[in-house]
Amino acid sequence: TTAELQATVNVTIQGSGMGDVSIVRSNAPGTPDFRIFQVQAGVSATLRGLTIYGGRVAGAGGGIWNGGTLALVNSVVFNNAALAPDGNGGGIATTAGTLTLTNSVVENNNALNNGGGIFQLNGSLELTGSTVSGNTASTGWGGGIYKFNGSLTATNTTISGNTAGTLGGGLNINRGATLRFVT
Repeated sequence: TTAELQATVNVTIQGSGMGDVSIVRSNAPGTPDFRIFQVQAGVSATLRGLTIYGGRVAGAGGGIWNGGTLALVNSVVFNNAALAPDGNGGGIATTAGTLTLTNSVVENNNALNNGGGIFQLNGSLELTGSTVSGNTASTGWGGGIYKFNGSLTATNTTISGNTAGTLGGGLNINRGATLRFVT
């Protein structure tokens, strides 16, 4: 794609299976930096069987920015970057929304600040049968996941091989957030 895709109404985007359909930022010369997908406040979006790849943004949410309710099912968020000045959530950034990952992978994303893979303020974050690995928060906290306030539930989920410049290579839970691991 050559520009950010925005969900302004409730939507489901269906691919054919995990990794079979990719939404990729063009690497053609002159293509500007942008995130791949944005979910507006008050909107519900479901992404099934997709790969979100190559987003770059000077801000939050290199691959996806979510202000509403987002479900990723059998999907991959890979090799995205959130750069200065507000470089949070290399793969996914969620502010006051709900994020659910089922049988999905968040891998090899980079945030300048916090949440290399996933950055979430408030709201709920649920991961089931998913993997968060190889992500980096270059100068901040939570290489894999940075969670501020709200709840995080991880069921049969792997969080491994992530790094952070400050604290919480795999996971950083901050200010009033609750964490629940289920196996």
